Amino acid sequence: MSNKFEFVSRPLDEDDDDAIEQAIQNLARKGLIVDSGRRRWSEQTGRYEIVWVSSEFADLDQQKKLN
Repeated sequence: MSNKFEFVSRPLDEDDDDAIEQAIQNLARKGLIVDSGRRRWSEQTGRYEIVWVSSEFADLDQQKKLN
């Protein structure tokens, strides 16, 4: 049995974009991800987008800054 995952690239439509945005907002509401404060340019959307990070790693990064 193989553990290899295969991802197929296909263009996203508006419904996909909405579903992804809802999933991200749901994770943020649950506190599982937070805004990193960084932005990344997206060629696909033509705008800067939020770089999300796991809240666990954000907490570790914040602790490092305090020490």
